[in-house]
Amino acid sequence: ADASYDARSTLYRETFTKVAYRLSQKGAIALSVMALSSKCPELRKIAASVIYRFIQALRMEEAHGITAWRSRPQINMVVCSLQRGLMVSRARRLSKNTENGEEEMLHIPMLPAVSALFLARSLMIIPRPAESMYGAINKFYLRLDNNGGAYADCFSLPGFMTLFGSVQEDTDLVRRERLWILHLLKDGTLDSYCYKVAAGRHAPELLLSFVDAMCSRNPQDVDEYECLLLLDTISVLVERGGASSF
Repeated sequence: ADASYDARSTLYRETFTKVAYRLSQKGAIALSVMALSSKCPELRKIAASVIYRFIQALRMEEAHGITAWRSRPQINMVVCSLQRGLMVSRARRLSKNTENGEEEMLHIPMLPAVSALFLARSLMIIPRPAESMYGAINKFYLRLDNNGGAYADCFSLPGFMTLFGSVQEDTDLVRRERLWILHLLKDGTLDSYCYKVAAGRHAPELLLSFVDAMCSRNPQDVDEYECLLLLDTISVLVERGGASSF
């Protein structure tokens, strides 16, 4: 009976890992991460549970043997960074509640959509070394050294200062990084919560300063696509944060 149970258990683990691999290829991990920005606490709990199951699958011995899952270490790096970031946040909240004499209930905090989107898009880029943003995104996570590599921007705007103000010698790379973070800011600023975290990184002021710098250039030197994207991003920030914020 025990041998039969062990066989069934082994089969389940193999099936579970392979299913996790196929789902990861379809973007299921990115979708689950994005769900952490939902206003529904029950959906966030489900998303956190799904992410935990993916972490289990990524660490299983069978996962190491799936030769097609070459991106497994990079995906594991991102999701474990998120897990540690949430654990650090929970520990701080527990400490605060203990000081106030409050009991801690199981609670999955709501990430601002712009932070969740950074993670989700990272998970779509990191398995593809040929992606133009692979180097910048991979470097972002490799540089996380506090608390075992914990994602430090659960509740802020990640990567903005580094990518928008990139000072690398390759001008094409600098432009790609700046456009990428502008798209992230435009697509991820969905409400006043997102605007607040963007303002915390001084994004509105920096964008307006960049517009001012563009206006002083020779018109022939102005990148029309970047200029339009910049104006669209500022428009989104005004709508989400309110004109009074500007």
